Amino acid sequence: MLYERVKITRDPHTVYNRSVLPWEIAILEFTFEEGNVQRTGKFERTDVPYPEPHVEFQRLVQAYGSDPQNGTPYAASVYGQASAGVNALRRAIAEVKAEDAATKPKVASKQRARKAPTARTLNDPLMA
Repeated sequence: MLYERVKITRDPHTVYNRSVLPWEIAILEFTFEEGNVQRTGKFERTDVPYPEPHVEFQRLVQAYGSDPQNGTPYAASVYGQASAGVNALRRAIAEVKAEDAATKPKVASKQRARKAPTARTLNDPLMA
């Protein structure tokens, strides 16, 4: 999974530097207001598989809570209610997966054996 580091300014004296999943950034911007969440452009990759959208939606609801005035979960305010929210989150996760796959370093399936260099001596004409 691909994580992005963000800097979250809660107030002038409280600043957090966290690695979050890219689709969480929209919720953070909604919660802390857009100018208080800055992307650092630094990414971290893990071997953890990407979550199922309905499971991730529930995790986001539990992790970020609800608006105290109307009780609407912040995740639902950003992505939508019920199945519409899960579908919007599914699209966001798919975008991150595609970006992650495109930026992963390619591993060569076959490596060519390199010819070992021959030892040269001081009498070798190429060493002169």
